Amino acid sequence: MITNIERDNTPFPVEALPDRIRLFVEEGAASMPAPIPLFAIPALVATGAAIGNARNIRLKPGWDEPPCLYAAVVCNPGTMKSPSLDKATLPFKQWAAGETMWTSDTTVEALCKKLKHSPRGVLIYRDELSAWVHGMNQYK
Repeated sequence: MITNIERDNTPFPVEALPDRIRLFVEEGAASMPAPIPLFAIPALVATGAAIGNARNIRLKPGWDEPPCLYAAVVCNPGTMKSPSLDKATLPFKQWAAGETMWTSDTTVEALCKKLKHSPRGVLIYRDELSAWVHGMNQYK
């Protein structure tokens, strides 16, 4: 999912979130203050990373999918994007402290090592979309 919250005026469907996540998103966004999607989108991705491949959804017999989520939020500078991202993913990072379940900067080789030690999956947390894209071409 890539969304530009400044151009898309569609309200985020916060009522579709589970109660605990909805409350976290609403209170977190209000405390910044920041638009709901700046909190909701990273919170959903972090929740998917916490679930990892421990749970799957069966779409049809023989076709199971884990909660693999990719998201990017595009905003102009000064829209509280980075502080919202930090705050929205903080519970996941605290929960996963000391484990190899998340990284903010990685090469493909380092990611392979992390995945070996974290078979449920890894959250790749990047503040800048361009850094994530350029990082895919790193080889060290």
